[in-house]
Amino acid sequence: MHRWTTISKVMIGFTAVYTVYAIGDHLRHEHHDEDKPEYPYLKMRTKPFPWPESNCDFLDRECRAKAREAKKALN
Repeated sequence: MHRWTTISKVMIGFTAVYTVYAIGDHLRHEHHDEDKPEYPYLKMRTKPFPWPESNCDFLDRECRAKAREAKKALN
């Protein structure tokens, strides 16, 4: 029993140290905000979606905002 308690304490300490290292490594990492490549097979539409902005994906907020702005500009 004493052996497993000692092993558990050592592993908990190791896990805590490794977690701090991993978080520090992640925070030092430079985030890349470059544009994704436009693949020809993405956004292929065979029929319109049932919502008002039928050319936008269901959860694509940027596309919906652009479509609403374009619709307001036409009115």
